[in-house]
Amino acid sequence: MIKSLDDLLAKLTRAPLSQETVNSIFQETQVAKEAFSKYFIFSKNCYMRNLIHRTDAFELLVICWEPGQQTPLHDHNSSAGWMLPLDGTISETRYRVQPDPEPHFVKVSSQPAREISYIDDFIGMHVLHNDSGQRAATLHVYTPPISECRYYDFQTLATRTATMRYHSQDGVTCS
Repeated sequence: MIKSLDDLLAKLTRAPLSQETVNSIFQETQVAKEAFSKYFIFSKNCYMRNLIHRTDAFELLVICWEPGQQTPLHDHNSSAGWMLPLDGTISETRYRVQPDPEPHFVKVSSQPAREISYIDDFIGMHVLHNDSGQRAATLHVYTPPISECRYYDFQTLATRTATMRYHSQDGVTCS
């Protein structure tokens, strides 16, 4: 059982980060949400990407969501991604984009606290949204770290590239 943030980081650092391994690590994770409290940084303007730890192999972050906030429809630039809601419920809408570049709706699912979700570009693109009416916080692992991603603009029907950034690092807001 993983009971502390330090233990979680140690496991992620030592393990080969396959889908099965990270799923297993997240299943073992029983870290209290209070252990992540310094990363619970919210903004009314946008969801917040709060970095906990980054290596060449992976990044671990908490994303904080006010009610109504959502990501654009995006990919993960060939990275694998896991999400574990720590507090609240996040909805995920998945789209298939192969063989043609236009997204095709696949499904909507609700991710309650402690339910693991996995995505990669083979599975498709997704939109994460907090439609719960309450704040939410989700723990994410990406391997390798994502420096940029593609997102789909439903208004222009075009795919664009965005450089990823953090809103805070180690609990300190970035300028």
